[in-house]
Amino acid sequence: MPCDMRKYPADWKEIRERILRRAGYRCEGCRKVCHHAVGYRDTDGQFHPNRGNILCDYSGWGEAYRENRRLTFAEAQEFVDQYNDCTDPETGICCDGDGNHWFVVMLTIAHLNHDTADNRDENLKALCQQCHNRYDIPFRKANLRAKRMGRKAVGSLFEEVPHA
Repeated sequence: MPCDMRKYPADWKEIRERILRRAGYRCEGCRKVCHHAVGYRDTDGQFHPNRGNILCDYSGWGEAYRENRRLTFAEAQEFVDQYNDCTDPETGICCDGDGNHWFVVMLTIAHLNHDTADNRDENLKALCQQCHNRYDIPFRKANLRAKRMGRKAVGSLFEEVPHA
């Protein structure tokens, strides 16, 4: 899901790039996946980078062969499009002949204290989607709990009070 850029400062792209560079364009959580890497996750959630020849091996690490640069998202997506050549009739998800859904890894920047206004380097971490979602679970549960409690409190305002 795309983020709401209105919550971020005007120089967010520069901040994001600085954090990605600091991380070496590798997830600071699992350290297994790289920004714009091409691959798929198996049923256990294990990432499998693209492999098979030198060009594919480089794409599995999000790198352009012999060019000493990161793949752009569009270049990485070209590899994905080659593999996702069928649609699973049950899920409607595009996949390869083995049922693997290939994708481009997009590293995200996590605010460790969940405050999007706090953009100090020590509060920011480059994470893959899987690690970012795992990191956010306690925060999301707390928010959900607070919303439920809020609804209960509002609902109790409208309950009929028994007369004495």
